[in-house]
Amino acid sequence: MNEADHARQVAMNFEAVKVRLTQSKDGYILQLSIHPNEVPEPLLRAWVGTRYMCALVELADDNQPTGDVSEGERMIKSAGILCQSPEFQDYMSQITQDFIADTKQCAISLRAILKIESRTELKTNAEARNRFQEIRQQFEAFERQKNG
Repeated sequence: MNEADHARQVAMNFEAVKVRLTQSKDGYILQLSIHPNEVPEPLLRAWVGTRYMCALVELADDNQPTGDVSEGERMIKSAGILCQSPEFQDYMSQITQDFIADTKQCAISLRAILKIESRTELKTNAEARNRFQEIRQQFEAFERQKNG
């Protein structure tokens, strides 16, 4: 199990409202209000000074996360995930006619096909985004055909 999976598994989830943000000599102090029914018991039992890794997501009135992730940012993430997939690496080996043995080689080949130096260019390069969408769709069709 990697660190991210472990963190998700042991995470305490609750809704909170920002009450105050102040500053001390050690940094910022974020004060949150948590409804009594939402406070995780381990948080109540923890000693003052216990360290936590935090991830906060702003919620809209309909309890849905706010924030706009651009199409390019979604594609950057998708390209990174795909390059880690052994099935996508095999697919890339077939279309490039080069043996792709790992994530790094797959990423290099994908960037070459997309004609970009870095995945971050997917944010601003519409042509590369279109080419990536085509590759992803062709890969998905290939997988459907392969798996019957």
